[in-house]
Amino acid sequence: MTKRDESVIKVGERYRVLLVEDDTVDQLAFKRAVKEQGSPYAYDVAGSVAEARDLLSRNRYDAVITDYSLGDGTAFDVIELARGIPLVFTTGAGDEEVAVRAMKSGAADYLVKDHERTYLKKLPVTVENAIRRHKAEEQVRKLTRAVEQSPATVVITDTAGHIEYVNPKFTQLTGYSAEEVIGKNPRVLKSGEQSREFYEKLWTTILAGGEWHGEFHNRKKNGELFWEFSSISPVRDRDGEITHFVAVKEDVTERKQLEEERERLISELDAFAHTVAHDLKNPLSAVLGFAELLTAEGVKLNSRDVDESLQSIYQSAKKMHSIIEELLLLAGVRKTEVEARQVDMASVVSGALQRLSYMTQEYGPEVILPGQWPVALGYGPWIEEVWANYLSNAMKYGGKPPRLELGADTLDGKVRFRVRDNGPGLTPEQQAQLFTPFTRLHQVRATGQGLGLSIVRRIMEKLGGEAWVESEPGKGSTFGFTLPDAGV
Repeated sequence: MTKRDESVIKVGERYRVLLVEDDTVDQLAFKRAVKEQGSPYAYDVAGSVAEARDLLSRNRYDAVITDYSLGDGTAFDVIELARGIPLVFTTGAGDEEVAVRAMKSGAADYLVKDHERTYLKKLPVTVENAIRRHKAEEQVRKLTRAVEQSPATVVITDTAGHIEYVNPKFTQLTGYSAEEVIGKNPRVLKSGEQSREFYEKLWTTILAGGEWHGEFHNRKKNGELFWEFSSISPVRDRDGEITHFVAVKEDVTERKQLEEERERLISELDAFAHTVAHDLKNPLSAVLGFAELLTAEGVKLNSRDVDESLQSIYQSAKKMHSIIEELLLLAGVRKTEVEARQVDMASVVSGALQRLSYMTQEYGPEVILPGQWPVALGYGPWIEEVWANYLSNAMKYGGKPPRLELGADTLDGKVRFRVRDNGPGLTPEQQAQLFTPFTRLHQVRATGQGLGLSIVRRIMEKLGGEAWVESEPGKGSTFGFTLPDAGV
């Protein structure tokens, strides 16, 4: 565009117009009319289709005025050249059919020429209206494209809540096509988690002309739940009457999940701190108490008392060491990614029992092992930790003496490993507290360490398995875990 073009377009209400007319008399009449009427035009004149093509390729115009019959073509050729520009068609008397056909081809309006050329008086208003209509239509097209391509869901309903429009994002997010929801109420997405009062407040707000903001927990066509943040506004006509409601909604499922995960981690960290403080406090108190006894002035202990005090300090230190090892393991499980491989369960169980040799000496359990273990997919060191936790709990809370029966079953591509004890059993309420973050077994049995079953749960989550318990008061408990079958 030339410097002259820019200056013309930027001036207030002035328009850049192209006249395509091969009659020199009509050209002069147009120029005289523009001057006499003070029409807001900066114009160029083309005497043929070829000249019009050249000018349209080099300049930008707000409107084109063209006669029907031109030396090297017709107005239909100009219409093709001026696509996207409002075009006013002029034709001789009796050519209305041609004019209508031209409008169907893309012309914005037409005027019938007369011998007195009075049509030139109507031309400024006709051109002005054509330009304004074109701008309005272009604005509508922009808004339509914006809505159609919006990353947000857009839903328009009537005042009764019947859906009249949904954009493609709605279909992409919910799985419902436009045809499936047009005419229906947005409650097709209802999950049932919001109360009646929730929806009553929404409708009260928008029917009163206000804008409502809030979150929906909705359900997709496939049944999957998702979160949306929605802004619902009334649409008014020229008289101020509400005719429609428009809802613009953003999928915030990922954000909500992150918030829930954050809250879960905060809660878990709080429980973790309390559990660690509790579980370390008892053995640490024992260490400090016996150490104080051994180092106190004026206290004389015989060799047996010294040996027992040192043994108690040693056992308490081992207990603290075990807690610290479990804390490190828990942190490692959270951060570490491992590859699931075939697990030699006999060796893993043997390793767990060797780690618990001090407990087998203390409790003297009867341990019953299967003749052969099915092969599952997992990670040996972590699975050993699961067995160590299950076996230590079975010894501490089993019968007197404890009887531990280990076994496994394969079903539907999964292997269920278990250890059954002969303890007092657990009520359904007590079972519900297990495998939650840092639940201490002494809360549901007697006394115990609080990290074990939390670690089991975390390990199973990472390995794609499941931790479970089956129990009945007076009939013992069975703790187990499920892993994918290796198919061997």
